[in-house]
Amino acid sequence: MKSIGLLAFLLLFSGTSSSAVSSLEFSDSGSPNMSITLGLLKEVYKRIGITVTSKILPAKRALIESSEGRTDGEINRVFRVGEVYPTLKRIPTSIGRNEAVVFSKQFNFTVTDCAALRKYKIAITRGNVFATNCAKGLDFHMLKGATEILFFIEYGRADITIANKLNFLHSMKKSGVSSIHPLSPPLAIVPMYHYLHEKHRELIPKVDEVLRKMTESGELDRLRKKLTEEFLGSI
Repeated sequence: MKSIGLLAFLLLFSGTSSSAVSSLEFSDSGSPNMSITLGLLKEVYKRIGITVTSKILPAKRALIESSEGRTDGEINRVFRVGEVYPTLKRIPTSIGRNEAVVFSKQFNFTVTDCAALRKYKIAITRGNVFATNCAKGLDFHMLKGATEILFFIEYGRADITIANKLNFLHSMKKSGVSSIHPLSPPLAIVPMYHYLHEKHRELIPKVDEVLRKMTESGELDRLRKKLTEEFLGSI
């Protein structure tokens, strides 16, 4: 009987509690937005005594790894991810945003909606769902990536593109292109959320409290701006 009691005691306390976690590794698709948000998360988790690293994976694979608990969660994803992957628990306060923006070399105009792009030749990246839906019924080329789009706009084969603002600015910097500029306002602003695997659900209120306070004080936006400038300036 004593041995059974001892075994039960050992089983009860042998698991690692989320409250005792000292480090976490998150899935990371390697995009510029992810890199900057990882910097934000390092500061958020530092305030609750946890160090953060990431594991670079293809976007779809990253979700498989995090949802099955082989990584500890997602750096940032759209709201719907929490509904599609129930093992991933959304931190209620948004960690950032993705901006869908029109870029052009030759034209300057106030962006109102997708219909306002009707008279322009558009180049979009294959796989960009928002841009594809926006360009339906319009004159557009579907291209492999940002490098091709930059070439099309630079040499007049397209007038504009619809792209994630930060990702496209990153591609411009890497390619040494400075003649193309973003137009305003954005066509869409999509809130992004940080996710933890359910095994760390005890951390959710702690992380959300830090994130909420940093958001309300404006500290999160200031840090994001600083990290963005440093990221683009390092290219």
